Amino acid sequence: MVDNHYTVLCLDRQQGLEWILKERLPLFIHSDCYFEYRLAKLLSQCGPRGWNQKRDDASVQHPVITETVCPSPGPDDRQILMKVLDVSLGQVSRSY
Repeated sequence: MVDNHYTVLCLDRQQGLEWILKERLPLFIHSDCYFEYRLAKLLSQCGPRGWNQKRDDASVQHPVITETVCPSPGPDDRQILMKVLDVSLGQVSRSY
């Protein structure tokens, strides 16, 4: 269990950042919340026709064209996707 009861009277900006980096960030990086954040970030980069390597929020959104038949990704596409997800997530613990 993590003790989250801290008594802090006053910290300047630098001390606060050091405390966050030392005490809170390691716990967050190893949490399921961080894993879900990274997964959501990667999925948000995936468009209907594949990976968008660079997204610009100022870019014009094109209308989505629906196709009558949606081909499922082949086994090679799934393996590539899993490899990309594993590499980008780093040392995050996963719970299933």
